[in-house]
Amino acid sequence: MHFRYLAVLLGLAASLGTAGAQPSPSPTATAIRSALASWTSAFNARDTAHVCDVFAPDLRYDAGPILNGTYSGLCDRLRHLISNPEPTFRYALDRINDIITAGNLAVVRLDWTLTATPAQGPPETSHEAGMDIFRRQPDGSWKIVRFMAYNAESQTRKQGRTVLP
Repeated sequence: MHFRYLAVLLGLAASLGTAGAQPSPSPTATAIRSALASWTSAFNARDTAHVCDVFAPDLRYDAGPILNGTYSGLCDRLRHLISNPEPTFRYALDRINDIITAGNLAVVRLDWTLTATPAQGPPETSHEAGMDIFRRQPDGSWKIVRFMAYNAESQTRKQGRTVLP
């Protein structure tokens, strides 16, 4: 009888010890998180030499009705944007919702906050949701080959509901 209780207690203790454990992230997820963190740092530091490092040369993107294009167009825009002293822009990666991997591709669903601070007046903040498709490059790095982004507030207003807190 005591052996049964002991076995039950040991089983419960073992399950409680592992219940809070989270699986360790895959090397791909770790590399992608690192690439996104490096991009955020480069953008916020106004590092024109590295602000495009996260993008693959064959990039295609769609960021709303008027912003779509290729690597060269995006990099020109980003470099121009961060090289001007006013207004200042700052990105924060709010959340990575999913990283789904399949071979040499990964799909990342994520949310950003962009804060623009003009020379005069208060900062303006927008929340952006997006989906990035990364592909492993010949050198082993992960770069964005496709992305879609949109302003989350304008999307929810169009739908007549609010999803942001």
